[in-house]
Amino acid sequence: MSKVTVLDTIDEYLELYDQKGFIYIDHVWDKAKLKTMRNKAREIFRFPGNETVLNESIYLRGEGEIIRSTLRDSISKMQRKSNDEYLIANDYFQFLIQHYRVKIDPLDRQLTSLERQLSIAKDMHDFNKARNFDRNEVAQKYMVSEKTVENDMKALREGISVMDQRIVLSEFQLRNRKVTAVSTMHPIFLAQNLTQVICILEGLHSMEQSWIMASYARNTSVSIWRQLSDYARKRITGTLVDLMELDAGWYESLDEETATRPAVMFYNEKESSDRFGLLMYAMKGSLPCSICYVSEDDSFNEITGIITGIHDTTVCIRSESEENEKKIEKKRILDVEVATQLR
Repeated sequence: MSKVTVLDTIDEYLELYDQKGFIYIDHVWDKAKLKTMRNKAREIFRFPGNETVLNESIYLRGEGEIIRSTLRDSISKMQRKSNDEYLIANDYFQFLIQHYRVKIDPLDRQLTSLERQLSIAKDMHDFNKARNFDRNEVAQKYMVSEKTVENDMKALREGISVMDQRIVLSEFQLRNRKVTAVSTMHPIFLAQNLTQVICILEGLHSMEQSWIMASYARNTSVSIWRQLSDYARKRITGTLVDLMELDAGWYESLDEETATRPAVMFYNEKESSDRFGLLMYAMKGSLPCSICYVSEDDSFNEITGIITGIHDTTVCIRSESEENEKKIEKKRILDVEVATQLR
């Protein structure tokens, strides 16, 4: 059996590509575009390891993953790129699968700048990833340069705009290769029809009745209302409020607050909650929390501990110095402070 190298497969693929462009992906290009694509194909295949021999043990040796990783790195280092490189690479991978039975997974779709930045923000939800942030690993994952990753992080700290709203993660701290975040962002952008929007808003409206969730629900409602078009807002307040017998005053208050509140889409936990909402933040993160309250004898007291439960009218907290939980009534709480914002 004659030996076949990776370079041999590339030459064979490019020869077929010269004849008709993409082999397995159904695309039709004009002559100018096809010429551009051919040049890109040759550029991304300039990677080391071309002399590697393919053989029957390829499944065991993981040669497919080596080719995938090397080609991904080749694309990452390109100064100017688009979705074309991703298409060419996956077309070549399909060629290897069909002709040489190479076990190889396709590359993930190349993301736009906004998609990549939001995806990086989501990666920061894993605090191990955040605290051991490696520009090179992130660059390889998204097939971009380390410089692009640095620019993405800078954009997240300074604020990126979506639907005329700014998402600002000012608490990102980048030192060398380490990143920490005070509060995680979970970007969710839903393409909803108007009835679905009202369903979401009505659910949030009802959540405002909860003393713990009220501030979170309100901020979310304002964020959604701000993203709606003028037509949608007028349709809701001018027609649907009466037809569906909704609380007109509540929707009008969203209109007023949207006009006066700064256009920020993401707020960290402290910014998006009142003193009661901070109790929820402390409980879900198992963070030490200090509560100032008035006791039954009208004296002022403070207790620091871990929130163990939140109920209709009380909050339960266990301090390090006491074995038993202490129940504090909502009406007696004066102030709440989360002892530390970093997990």
